[in-house]
Amino acid sequence: MSKRTRHPQSPDAPPVTLGVPDAPPILQMGTMTRRQLLEIWQTLDKIVDKGSDKDIRYAYGIAKNRGVLRPEIEALEEARKPPESYEAFERERLDLCRNYAKRNPETGEPLTYDEGKRFAIDPAKQEEFEAHAKKLREKHQEAVGEYEGILKDFEEFLDEEVTAPAWHPVALDLFPADTTPRTLETLAPIIRPPRDDAPSSPPPPPSHIRRR
Repeated sequence: MSKRTRHPQSPDAPPVTLGVPDAPPILQMGTMTRRQLLEIWQTLDKIVDKGSDKDIRYAYGIAKNRGVLRPEIEALEEARKPPESYEAFERERLDLCRNYAKRNPETGEPLTYDEGKRFAIDPAKQEEFEAHAKKLREKHQEAVGEYEGILKDFEEFLDEEVTAPAWHPVALDLFPADTTPRTLETLAPIIRPPRDDAPSSPPPPPSHIRRR
């Protein structure tokens, strides 16, 4: 019988490193849903530039995990892409929203909210806007129905379990002090305990020299 080759991920193999001094071993997390992967990507995208100038290990870890997820996210975006027949409806819908949106008094541009994802429709024109929007959906009923079916299937697809990627762990003490609990909860799969050599908070000064 031929001698079995020992792979880096086998239990008796040495920890896998990532080409930098003192790199931590890669984390294997079993299975996750695609929705969890998408949430981790969105959270990493929000903090990608936050605190990256404080510690190179933090910046490196965030970048590595984004790189790990990128192929999956690109595949999900392609799967959610609307059909060509829907794009004509979307163009007309956006034009309609722009025409009925409130305007910036200085620039005259349509006002938006929710990070630019939604138009602020003028309340005085709301009823007229809704009537035109209804006619537009009826005009493109087949295309809208097709895309709604794609989105329904996509939501179910997100809840399927897949093998978790090999995460690059980031020590908890490297995260900025103002990182929110929600962010830490979402990123739990990539977080490892604080480093043994992590600097601790300095003790408070003696009471006789504290500032009032």
